[in-house]
Amino acid sequence: MGPLPPLYRFDDSPAATERHLALITRTLLEDERVTWGKDRTAEVIARQVQRSFRSVCLVKDAVGGEELAGWARVISDGEGFAYLCDVFILPAHVKQGLATALVQEAVENTSGPGRSTPFKWCLYTSNCHDLYRKATKFVDTKDFGWAMTRWPSSSPSPSALSPHVPLPPGYRLDSTREAKNLYNDAIIDGLLHTPGVYWGKQRPREMIRRQIERCEGVVVLKRNEEDGKEELAGWARVVTDGEGFGYLCDVFVLPSHGKLGLSKALIREAVENTGGLGNSSNWKWWLWTSDAHSLYRTVLGFEQPPAEGAREMERFAPNA
Repeated sequence: MGPLPPLYRFDDSPAATERHLALITRTLLEDERVTWGKDRTAEVIARQVQRSFRSVCLVKDAVGGEELAGWARVISDGEGFAYLCDVFILPAHVKQGLATALVQEAVENTSGPGRSTPFKWCLYTSNCHDLYRKATKFVDTKDFGWAMTRWPSSSPSPSALSPHVPLPPGYRLDSTREAKNLYNDAIIDGLLHTPGVYWGKQRPREMIRRQIERCEGVVVLKRNEEDGKEELAGWARVVTDGEGFGYLCDVFVLPSHGKLGLSKALIREAVENTGGLGNSSNWKWWLWTSDAHSLYRTVLGFEQPPAEGAREMERFAPNA
């Protein structure tokens, strides 16, 4: 990453975004060059900022203070996945290479200098593919067969999907933080030792624990008829800002509870009611899978990006 022009600098402190939040909000809602997310309110943007993993202000020092030149936001679990969004440069500061510098700073240094490089990264763009290809080595999602997406504007009608099937007797879903904390060790054991869970096996236990803590999630629990105690049957994790984007990951059902339709119920609950918020069905959704495309397509209407004209881009790290 080359040096910034004189007087420009990055500031990713929460205080910097707070100082410039009014202008950031006005730009996102009113600037005609910002073509996404116009249905948001100022209150929604404030909550998105609060729940994002990192916000990067690009500022220019001026007499008596500083002025905002650009901004970018990152949604992440801080360990293996990140979504880059809401990137803009204000008109008075264009044509100086600042957009390239801003996305490089956001992608390369999200968890400290160089640490975010091995993340899986994704983004949506309708017109800046070349910028992201050259600046940070993103590629069009169609170059990989693993990605699937679900857009609010193209979500299928319920009649086009597999019908809801009730859980078998003794099973229930729980998306509370109390549940994921209570079954934390069982979730980690499931991810590290369950046959068929082929991703992320190299993750240390403490890394998985941090990912669980920073994310929303849903557990499937089975009640033991003899003693009334419950045991973990399955898990799904969601990386989100709680308002408009969700990345579905780490989905598994333990083999002893297989063939009961639990996977369908689990992913449906994760997408339609993340964290008990009730509005998550209308978000942009993203996932990677090498072998379960049909499940996500028939249950929730996920689709692989088209061969041409894809809005999705990714920077893929197989071991993330």
